[in-house]
Amino acid sequence: MNATDIAKTVFEICIRDNMNYSISGLGLKVLMHVDGKKNVLELDEIVGIDMKLMAKAVSELLEQELIRPVNDAAGLVIDSDFIGFLIDKMSIIVGPIAQVIVEDAINDIGRGREIPLTKAAEVAELLSRQIPDESQKVAFIKSVMTRIKATRNANI
Repeated sequence: MNATDIAKTVFEICIRDNMNYSISGLGLKVLMHVDGKKNVLELDEIVGIDMKLMAKAVSELLEQELIRPVNDAAGLVIDSDFIGFLIDKMSIIVGPIAQVIVEDAINDIGRGREIPLTKAAEVAELLSRQIPDESQKVAFIKSVMTRIKATRNANI
């Protein structure tokens, strides 16, 4: 990945439990601002360091697998078909309010931007909070995860 690609790349945190990490203060400072929405140029403005140091910090975080590019799913985004699927599934459980609930969840996560397919599980989790029955919640999450996998596989 060259400097231009890195500057435009949006990263998300992917910290795993039970892992020991050793990162520099600069790496930690950058990691604190990674949110899956801002690209490296935007992070650079917030952190206030030169691009060379930013590239070094990003490289360190990538090497330790603390961050990953948001577009890992080949640039796939949550589209209107996927949103329709979510509305249909939620309608069965919560009724006609489903469209509003789904739109709110999409807006909460996307904040007006396209949402990468890599964030679909986050949308599902947010929606599942609206489902009081545990068995329905589990079935909903399972069906959404199956749809995510099918979408990824269809586009590989």
